Amino acid sequence: MNLEPTAVAIFVKTPGMTPLKTRLASTIGEELAEEFHVLSATAVAAVADTVSQDGKIQPCWAVAEQAGQDNVLWSGLPTVWQGDGNLADRLDRIYSTLRDQNRQAVLIGADTPQITSEILTEAHRVLAQTENPQFVIGRADDGGFYLFGGNSPIPPNVWRSVSYSEPTTADQLLAAIRSFGPIHELPTLSDVDTDEDLEPMAYALANLPAPLGEQIRLQQWISRLLMERE
Repeated sequence: MNLEPTAVAIFVKTPGMTPLKTRLASTIGEELAEEFHVLSATAVAAVADTVSQDGKIQPCWAVAEQAGQDNVLWSGLPTVWQGDGNLADRLDRIYSTLRDQNRQAVLIGADTPQITSEILTEAHRVLAQTENPQFVIGRADDGGFYLFGGNSPIPPNVWRSVSYSEPTTADQLLAAIRSFGPIHELPTLSDVDTDEDLEPMAYALANLPAPLGEQIRLQQWISRLLMERE
């Protein structure tokens, strides 16, 4: 097995600099949507930190705004700028940047705070156990993906061939990647795009076998929000 750690980038946007969670904000308000984003990202980072302690991964924030890299919200981890362009350009840039530093690279969204250390450990294991090209994907139950990683280069046109935020996004990415190497599928998770996703997320967090403090804090935050809206 390759002992080199896997670089893991958590994609975030900085409140006040870039509109975020716009569909969620349309119903619960911009301030609460930003608060959810920060709490959720913090929970994801806490899980990544537990795996980084044994040297399996090296987490960082992939920050949407160049100036946002200096924001105190992201001070707990190294930061890398996503760069300009659309989502395909930014995924390509971060994946390539991480692979210039580490053989294995994993990209994670900030909207699946119920992710577990076991999922990240499995992603690292699959990518590090072979010198041959290998990829991993974690599907979101809305048809997208919350995690993607690999140990081999991916041409920019592959990222650009995918239609994002669609029910078929993960299927499109799998179809585009398959010719470059085998793909290992991780557990499917739910994410939060609208207010209808909040209750299922609170349930998922409440049913984690060993939740971290940051995950408990978010679950309680969602529960309070739902109670106040009744």
